[in-house]
Amino acid sequence: MGRKKKPKENEPAGRDKEEDKERDRSPADSDSSDIEIERRHYDIDPEIQDLASTFNLDAQLTQKLNDIMIEERHRTWEQDMARLYEILREAHTPSAMLNLKLKDMEKGTFVGKAKCGPKVRELARKHRLDKGAGSKLEEAMSMREAMGKDVEKDLMLLDEHLAASNAPSKLVSMKLDALRKGFNIGHCIYSRETMPGNQGPGVDGVFNKRGSRPLGYTDADLDKRFAEQEAMRGGGQLMDEATVRRMMAAERKQHEAKLHAETKETNKESKKKGKRSCSGSRGRSKSKKTKRGRSKSKSKSKSKS
Repeated sequence: MGRKKKPKENEPAGRDKEEDKERDRSPADSDSSDIEIERRHYDIDPEIQDLASTFNLDAQLTQKLNDIMIEERHRTWEQDMARLYEILREAHTPSAMLNLKLKDMEKGTFVGKAKCGPKVRELARKHRLDKGAGSKLEEAMSMREAMGKDVEKDLMLLDEHLAASNAPSKLVSMKLDALRKGFNIGHCIYSRETMPGNQGPGVDGVFNKRGSRPLGYTDADLDKRFAEQEAMRGGGQLMDEATVRRMMAAERKQHEAKLHAETKETNKESKKKGKRSCSGSRGRSKSKKTKRGRSKSKSKSKSKS
């Protein structure tokens, strides 16, 4: 005997339950990135219209760009427009690229064209950074400029770091996260110049609650603190190659003068010994002659007797 089939009346009932569950789902369960924010529509700005006509953008995308720029990007209007022109010129499909950049604007991660761009590109050319590292560094520095950081001082510190590095592009990629978060760069350990704090998190930029007294030691404080210990240890500045050569030449001269004096003393002593030996031989010859004379006189006296 075969199994009995279930009645077909139960199937639509199950489907209705599943549909009710999907309807009852809260909007928090869905991805927040898929939800579009309803914005107020504004009249299209002439600059936005010029951008749309230049890259053949559709009306919906143009309206969305116009609304976001008016509501959220009015402070950085010029920088954002200049950056959009650069990005869309290089893009194969400007509409798709603009859609991605609009999502970045909504998230707050889009960065416009910074005023420090030429200086950053000059720094990249100076240290021969690759294209990826140079573009990412320019983006990070534009973010720091928007935060209100001292970009000129940051570029000066980066110049010191890159000059002391054997792989500048890798060093830039390692520092990108700290640069984007606005952390203090800090001066290079090979640089002896005292650098003030930069208002970012870090030892040099940390102040007390009132903001009047800096916390931690500066380079000048550390030099004063350890100056006495270095003096007791006899530490000092390292000699360069020229001073070492001069010192070796002076020591060589002293050694040669000492050897010359020793040779003179040995010659004098040898001469004195020679004189003494000559005088001794002469005295011996005289004594022999006297003895011979005495022996002859004795022999004569005996013969007479």
